[in-house]
Amino acid sequence: MSSNEAPPLAAKPDHVPPDLVVDYDIFNVPGARADAHLAIRAIARSAPEIFWTPRNGGHWVAAGGEAVAAMTADHERFSSDCIFVPQKPKDAQREFPIESDPPRHTAIRRPLTVALMPAVVAKREAAIRELAISLIEGLADRGECEFVGEFAQIFPIGIFLDLVQLPATDRPNA
Repeated sequence: MSSNEAPPLAAKPDHVPPDLVVDYDIFNVPGARADAHLAIRAIARSAPEIFWTPRNGGHWVAAGGEAVAAMTADHERFSSDCIFVPQKPKDAQREFPIESDPPRHTAIRRPLTVALMPAVVAKREAAIRELAISLIEGLADRGECEFVGEFAQIFPIGIFLDLVQLPATDRPNA
């Protein structure tokens, strides 16, 4: 296949009704170069709320927030076992808990859910504030920073390490 040829379309699974099949390529949305938001809105308005596309290995698409909520609540029909487009190979390592369904997802998420309860977070507020101040003070003398790499990626990792009681030295740029 040359670089100009599109990959072959996936065969429609037997359980997918023909009226829910839309030829849609998430990586090549018509009109997206001019205005990505309008291009995606056009698909959402013209397609079923939830549809299947044969592009990129074949996958389901949710065209709106309510559709996303419906799909994530229905793990029997819409498994989270593989959420990437194109799909990872079957033997590839999975990203937990996001690539798992109940009951495994629930068991994996439980410690994080407990750690993020409002009362628990409130008790950690001082440590979270201290981390933010420390990171900012480390950048302040320069008068500038690369915000994403020097703060936005580091700050939540620091909070997470504290929540799971791992050393701050495991944080990048610690």
